[in-house]
Amino acid sequence: MKRKQRERRGSITLCCVGVGAIVLATALGVLAYQEQGPGTKQNSTDVARVPAESLLADDGYPAMEKAKWDYIISQVVRLKTIEKVDGYLSRKGSPLAGTGAKWLECSERYGIPYSLAIGIMGWESAMGRQCFRPMNAGGLMQYSGFGSWQDYIEAQYGFLAQHFGQPRVAEDCPGYCEGTPQSWLNGVNGIRREVESL
Repeated sequence: MKRKQRERRGSITLCCVGVGAIVLATALGVLAYQEQGPGTKQNSTDVARVPAESLLADDGYPAMEKAKWDYIISQVVRLKTIEKVDGYLSRKGSPLAGTGAKWLECSERYGIPYSLAIGIMGWESAMGRQCFRPMNAGGLMQYSGFGSWQDYIEAQYGFLAQHFGQPRVAEDCPGYCEGTPQSWLNGVNGIRREVESL
């Protein structure tokens, strides 16, 4: 069952990357056509005859709005990041595998690195395998539990933002674990570094 889910996630990721490549190729084709001018008959070999340099603006980006290219690139990078996070959680045997998009979305919204939030979750509950309350993988004492992993992730980020602002490393969260022992700091930061190295 889990193997089929991993294969399905892999297929979805490949499909998304393929769609991105099609969008990119289409944009280049439109640019090549525009370069030839209106009223020019185009066939499939005409695009190949347009010099590559004419498709690029001065900064090396294809001659369309730079913001559109930045957006396309950011989405491809985003998909790869989600894939890496999901792969990491899956390799660790975490029941939170498949939640990569939620970690990244909350990270962007709250300005807190997903590597730190995953580090806390990983240390507090052995990657979600040993929650002291239902789906409460971050050891959040004020919550009795959560109905979904997505609800937990949202609450984890909300708690970090409310109590610590925009922490970057475990040392930025004094008191998260009572007394903030060195073992907690080392454990959280160890997982954080693993995630950052993906």
